[in-house]
Amino acid sequence: MIKKLFSILLLVCMVIPLQIQAISMEAIKNDKNNVPILTGKNAITYFVDKSSIKRVEENEFIYKAQAVVYEVENNNSRRTNSYIHKVLVTYRYDINHSVASVLRTPQYAQDYSRLIYAKQANSGMKLTINSVEDFNYEGVALGKFGNIPEQYVDVALHDPKYVVGNYIFKEAYGTAFENMTLHKKLNK
Repeated sequence: MIKKLFSILLLVCMVIPLQIQAISMEAIKNDKNNVPILTGKNAITYFVDKSSIKRVEENEFIYKAQAVVYEVENNNSRRTNSYIHKVLVTYRYDINHSVASVLRTPQYAQDYSRLIYAKQANSGMKLTINSVEDFNYEGVALGKFGNIPEQYVDVALHDPKYVVGNYIFKEAYGTAFENMTLHKKLNK
């Protein structure tokens, strides 16, 4: 009985580290599916794995898309240990708050400063993190966090994640999020 329990424990200890697929900075840069989106002010470069982008849900008002995003802290940052976050994210897009939809409201179509305030108040984009894997630049796994409860948070217009979300939407649905209106038909 003890040998059987020990064998099972040993097997579990061997399998858990194997579940994290190592990813190095070199591997990210060399994979043609990893598209660099932007480098933020906080010295983080965002890459989106194009091959991971998929539509999750859509209805008349709400669209959802999921993708793997690599958040890579650059070597010139203030931190001493650079890192790579491999993050599975789901973006939620509310078409009621796209620029094209907001412009259909007469009060915003007449006054662009009001449009800007409306978009700053609600960008129409939210995201939730589904899982995170951490690596150093050489690809050594530092940790994995999965099964994170779904909790959408607003993505502000000035946040680099807004640009990432726009890229994911365009790849998933074939048009820019800001061009969407309630009556626009997408190519399926």
